[in-house]
Amino acid sequence: MRRLTDQAGWAELDACFSDLDDQPGKIGEIVGLRPDGSVLPTSVTITRVTIDERCFWILIVRNIARQKALEERLILEKTQVEQMNVTLRNVMKSIDDERKQFEGQIARKIRADLLPALEKVHQERDAGVRSSYLNLVREQLVGLTKGLNGARCRIAEAESDRARCLPLHSGRQHHQGDQRRP
Repeated sequence: MRRLTDQAGWAELDACFSDLDDQPGKIGEIVGLRPDGSVLPTSVTITRVTIDERCFWILIVRNIARQKALEERLILEKTQVEQMNVTLRNVMKSIDDERKQFEGQIARKIRADLLPALEKVHQERDAGVRSSYLNLVREQLVGLTKGLNGARCRIAEAESDRARCLPLHSGRQHHQGDQRRP
């Protein structure tokens, strides 16, 4: 039984046995030793049983190496998801900032060029001059819509550039023989 764990594990087991005076059972984790001397994480359940006024201890040792590996993987994936969330928040903020900047440019263009031209159209009595002002307003509006398309393209390009920086994780591991490409 001495080959079950290392010295630190025996200290932990001794503490568990001491606690059994106050409670009927105890569960803990210790470093277990394999027959070849390599270590593995184990869960130990110790239960005190009294039969015919004699005290017995039931010791159940369980290999939890797979459970620990899964826990580590979950922690790693959680960290990756948190990093992706930060990246996505930054992308969304950048897009929102670009949108606000573009809206400001449009508002300034409308106030500086279009509204004064419309006011001149409203005040002008000559049909030829009104037609010239309306053509000017039309050209300004066409110019604004071209700017809208350009801004959408810039935002879409920025989104795709930033999305390329995100680590992709499908939950499946690719093996050397897989034909799928990332």
